[in-house]
Amino acid sequence: MRPARDFSTALRGYQLLPGSVLRAFSDIANRREWLRMISELSATDLRPDLPHITAPATVVCGSLDRRALPAARELAVAIPGARLWVAPFQRHSWPMTSPRLFGRVVAGFARGSGAGPAAASVTPV
Repeated sequence: MRPARDFSTALRGYQLLPGSVLRAFSDIANRREWLRMISELSATDLRPDLPHITAPATVVCGSLDRRALPAARELAVAIPGARLWVAPFQRHSWPMTSPRLFGRVVAGFARGSGAGPAAASVTPV
């Protein structure tokens, strides 16, 4: 999804990553393929397709992720019946830095309770 905010600006920063860092982010074999992927992402806008999603969805984002939180809100609003779960005091990489919390969010979603450790933490959109 390309949010209403300037997604291309965020992606431009990824174009400058050194090869050693690229390998930490992705299994893409080389810089040329990485740059092609960034170009495709910046040109792809899935917003018109989001209202057609019929599967249950919970959008998750860290409360301190200022860049992604507006897009997460937009995504949750655009998907019919989606819920937004904002991880308190967490940044962009919170699934990696707080794997137990992330696991509880995913398990709650899979059980059908919407998401998260507490249903009260789920924000219906």
